[in-house]
Amino acid sequence: MFRLILSTDGKHSLIVEAEKVESQVQLEQIYAQARFLYDKIVTDLGTKPALWEEVMNGNGQKGKNERPRIKAEDCPHDGGTLTLESHSERNPGRKFYACAQCKKFIRWIDR
Repeated sequence: MFRLILSTDGKHSLIVEAEKVESQVQLEQIYAQARFLYDKIVTDLGTKPALWEEVMNGNGQKGKNERPRIKAEDCPHDGGTLTLESHSERNPGRKFYACAQCKKFIRWIDR
C-alpha cells in the first residue's frame, strides 16, 4: 500500500492511497494529480494564515457576509467583529456582533 499525504498549514490535508505503485512514472503521475488537487483546494478555500488574517481584520470569509467595523463604547479594540449567537433564556438563537478580540457584546444584528 502506498499513501501520499499533502498538508502544509493544518487547515487542509489531501490523502491519496494506491494499492500498488509499479514504477517511478506511475508515482510521479500520482503525485502530479494529488498536487493539482491540493493546489485547487488551497486556491478555492485559502490557507490558515490567510483565514486568520481575514478574521483578525474583521473581514471574515473573503468578503462573504461582511461585518461592519464597529466597536462597543467601552471596548479599547479597533472594530474587528465576530458574529455570535446568544444562548440566553431571554434571546435564544439571536445573532449579535461582538469584538473579535475581547468578545464584548456590541449590538444585535437584527437592529
